[in-house]
Amino acid sequence: MIQLRLRIGEILRERGISTRDLADRASIAVATARALALGENERVDMPVIERVAAALNVRPLELFKEIEDGDVTVNNRPLIMLAA
Repeated sequence: MIQLRLRIGEILRERGISTRDLADRASIAVATARALALGENERVDMPVIERVAAALNVRPLELFKEIEDGDVTVNNRPLIMLAA
C-alpha cells in the first residue's frame, strides 16, 4: 500500500508564502489553505488540488510526498492510501 501526505505547508515555507496569500492566489478559503498547509483535511477535492498547484506553479503531483517508514504524519495517519 502506498501512503501519501500533502507537502503544501513545506512548499509555502520554502517560498515564503503565507496561507492567506495561497488562499487569494488559489481562490479558496483561508481556513482551507491553513488546513491544507497543516495537513488537517479529511479529504481534498481534485479541483482544489488543481487550483493550489496552479497558484504555486507546480504540477498537482508535486503537492504530495510518499510516506516512508519513520516519517511523521498528522494524527498518525496519511492523507491518502493507495492499494495496489
